Amino acid sequence: MNNITIVGNIGREPEIRTTNNGGKMAKLSVAVRRFKPDASGNDSDWFNVTAWGRDAEYVENYATKGAKIAVCGRVELRTYDKKDGGQGASLELSATGVSLVSRVEEGKSKTTSTSDDADPFDYD
Repeated sequence: MNNITIVGNIGREPEIRTTNNGGKMAKLSVAVRRFKPDASGNDSDWFNVTAWGRDAEYVENYATKGAKIAVCGRVELRTYDKKDGGQGASLELSATGVSLVSRVEEGKSKTTSTSDDADPFDYD
């Protein structure tokens, strides 16, 4: 079974696109802290995440750079041609579920909806 769950911080503003059929797609990068048991401190692993449909709409409406997010999904291997002519590969996370764990700051968060689709993590 190819399932992964990560919790980390959004590294840059999510990139939102509309597909040819009118659906949404969101691309974001998420930094996940990796604890090092020695004295050298912590490090981060970066995940490229793609979300589709309702998950992409959620990202568009509520996610901002720096916010803590939980992402569930499957890992996919992407290959590409490098500028030097060689082949490259990257692991990407195709989201099957996203949830904000915390926002950056109240003044910097996106406006929440007053409809039934309001952010479930907005407790004010």
